[in-house]
Amino acid sequence: MDNESQQRARLVSTLWNLKRAAKDSPLSNIPFIHFNSLLRQPAYRREIIEAALNSESEEIRSLAREAQSLDVADSALLNPDDKAWLEQRDRQMAAIYTAEIEATARLKRRYATVAGALVLAVLTIVVGWLLRDQLSGQVSVQGQITKDVRWTIGRDYVLDGLVFVESGARLTIDPGVTVKGNPGSALVVSRGGFLHAKGSATQPIVFTSSQPIGRRQPGDWGGVVLLGAAPINTGSAIVEGFSSGDTRGAYGGTDPAHACGVLEYLRIEFAGFEALANNELNGLTLGGCGSDTIVRNIQVHRALDDGVELFGGTVDLRQILITQAGDDGLDWDEGWVGRIQFLITQQTDAGDNAIEADSNGDNPDAEPRSAPTIFNATLIGGESGAKRGLTLRTGSGVRLANVIASGFPIELADFRGPATALLAANSLIRMEGIAVHRVGSDRAGGFPVELGDEDDDNGFDEAAFFTGGNFPIQTLSGIRLPLNSVNSRTPSFVPSGRLEGDWPAPPKAEFWDEGARYPGAVRPGESNPWFAGWTQFPQN
Repeated sequence: MDNESQQRARLVSTLWNLKRAAKDSPLSNIPFIHFNSLLRQPAYRREIIEAALNSESEEIRSLAREAQSLDVADSALLNPDDKAWLEQRDRQMAAIYTAEIEATARLKRRYATVAGALVLAVLTIVVGWLLRDQLSGQVSVQGQITKDVRWTIGRDYVLDGLVFVESGARLTIDPGVTVKGNPGSALVVSRGGFLHAKGSATQPIVFTSSQPIGRRQPGDWGGVVLLGAAPINTGSAIVEGFSSGDTRGAYGGTDPAHACGVLEYLRIEFAGFEALANNELNGLTLGGCGSDTIVRNIQVHRALDDGVELFGGTVDLRQILITQAGDDGLDWDEGWVGRIQFLITQQTDAGDNAIEADSNGDNPDAEPRSAPTIFNATLIGGESGAKRGLTLRTGSGVRLANVIASGFPIELADFRGPATALLAANSLIRMEGIAVHRVGSDRAGGFPVELGDEDDDNGFDEAAFFTGGNFPIQTLSGIRLPLNSVNSRTPSFVPSGRLEGDWPAPPKAEFWDEGARYPGAVRPGESNPWFAGWTQFPQN
């Protein structure tokens, strides 16, 4: 065994002895020490050691000093990627537990009392529980989360039915955790609850189906739902998929900054079961979430319904990848006025629209009107997948700029309803820097002529809007998406070629990458795109 392994082995033993000593002399404000967390979480380990240094017990202070001298900086002592260390650590822990059992057995033989037998039985139960915890396994999660809870790496958490993070409660999910959804399950953060799910590029948090690999399918489970108190243009509502009397699904309010949670480096797979007749949940649903909600580096893969759907609110999204959604890639409604930069939707095997946009079907002029700002989007469709790049309805505005749209057989965009057409005429719909490739059958952008019953926008001419005036589209010439951008298993989304022309500059604000003056979600020729490493594309 090398010196570092010896040091880690001594540290594990010292931490175990510290935990045992603290059982008799609890640390201030720390009634119980979680041994798994000591091994997995450097910050928690430092917290316990610091508290132990101030203990009234000389034994505990001595153990804390020894642990502090042996601590391995910010390293986790339980690293599931280090197989050799796991085997060595398991042998060491088994030796510790065996020594505990043997010592207790000797005590029993020495005193031969009923009390000794009870001690042995209790210790055996505790040791069995600890061994089970060390070997990880699965944790079933049901019902309501009503207090602060942390899910740590090393065990899979299985959602059984609808799991609600209730108002006032906070669920923290550590980097690298896998959450599996049983049929009929979903994770719902009710209005006033909070989800802190901040993964990393090397340890993304994964929400997936509980079915075995090879048997997973879209709609195996429900997805992730965050609900907040930011304004929506229907006043208040119950999120799709929930009965009208279930107030845990309520969202909307008067706080435009309301924080629903922090989501970073997160994958959501095989979600979107049909909760009610013709009413499916999405991969990620954001209802009434405010501007203090953080949503970055998210992949939604193979959702049965929409990839990401927003109902009102002011939440911003950044670096979003939606692959193989069964309906729309991105969908919004009820007055969403947030921002997105760096969006990729890829729907070559299924789907309807890359983007479907609404505001209020009952009152197209209701406030707030849906009017997001989106810069740097790559929209990819296919003959058997999404047919349109964008459908705007029921009075939704949008500013959409620096876009590559490829592979939509019908048309680039369809404006539906007289209210939507009026917005376009009054510049509340703005399209800038749109590059198309293989869109429509007859000309750049498609735009089939709408006559008779097909005229759903009072004769508004989409072709004139996009090919003339202030926002002309252009066909891709110097820039090309790779051929495998349509591949559902091993796609690439980095364009090649030379950047030409003067592309719109993103707005000047802290949220925006103002240097992204190029079409699409990735700079042409980028060697290390933002989605590299933490995304995956399993088929089942």
